[in-house]
Amino acid sequence: MKALVFNEFGNPETVLEDRDASLRPLQKDEVRIRMLLAPIHNHHLWYIKGQYGIKPRLPAVPGDEALGIIEEVGSAIVGLKKGQKVIACKMWGAWAEEFIAKGGDVVPVPEGVPDEIAAQLLSMPLSAMMLLGATKAKAGEWVIQNASNGAVGKVLAPIGKSRGIHVLSLVRSQKAKREMLEAKIEPVVSTDEVDWKDQVVRITGGKAVAGVDSVGGQAGGEMLSLLGKGGVLISFGAMSGEAIQIDPSDLIFRNKKIRGFWATQAAKEIPSEAKLKMLGNLAKSIFAGEMNPKDAGGLNLERLSKGFAIRKIAALVKAGKIQLPVAGTYPLADYKEALKASEEAGRKGKILFRP
Repeated sequence: MKALVFNEFGNPETVLEDRDASLRPLQKDEVRIRMLLAPIHNHHLWYIKGQYGIKPRLPAVPGDEALGIIEEVGSAIVGLKKGQKVIACKMWGAWAEEFIAKGGDVVPVPEGVPDEIAAQLLSMPLSAMMLLGATKAKAGEWVIQNASNGAVGKVLAPIGKSRGIHVLSLVRSQKAKREMLEAKIEPVVSTDEVDWKDQVVRITGGKAVAGVDSVGGQAGGEMLSLLGKGGVLISFGAMSGEAIQIDPSDLIFRNKKIRGFWATQAAKEIPSEAKLKMLGNLAKSIFAGEMNPKDAGGLNLERLSKGFAIRKIAALVKAGKIQLPVAGTYPLADYKEALKASEEAGRKGKILFRP
């Protein structure tokens, strides 16, 4: 099979190679999947550069989310079958014609969901849901986010709205602001306006309880300064490539805090009471007829919880409250063009690989 492989860490366009590769034998709790579509996320690029929280043994194949068709099922797998269209996440190796995933990380595609939407339903939307939870914001409270026209930002805002949480989205240009408003995401403030900070204070009343910073550098420090007393800045990314520039008085005199968020680690740290609540929500949906366990791939808790979440997200997409646009699809062989497209400023949607 063909796969995108790197033998050293570095610039993705330089170190990646399109070459023949083979898969190891399948374990009993795994499935082998033929890739249909696989998105390019920012953390994939960090992974290739060696700047992510996980460093793979080289050579390695990037990509930890994909839509595909099951080709082989491990002996211990229940609820999944060959030929089934599924979404997979949390594995690495998706930028290939075939890949292997744990059964608990594979969810059948909800009926009626187009492929280009399905390919994006797990990683970023689930990260947005957990990230919103990490803010600990309650209904009626304000959260500020920057880089809001990215995949996570476009999901976090409407999910917050559905929970009664006010989310103020910051973008860097009038063009991005118009796009957000067209997507029915508001309020939005563009930081290219002279009085943008005054606008933020006016909208939030200066009482935002949390900020989600995906930029770092000066932008992160500015967001911290705009939070209310005791507010928490959550560092989710560093698109600027710079450390957050903070004013110590925000920490000393205004009791503000900074913490990091990494979805991979956050998923491992979900407290038992939250898991019980999730089980209760699952049970309610099942008994109310909103969800059939068979549709989510059987009684596997990991798979059921993901199935429950993506059905909620898919419902918001269908209602037009969340948009998951695609800016282009590229064959694996055209990976250099795909990578360039993924880093274009003002890109209006995800870039996806196809076989």
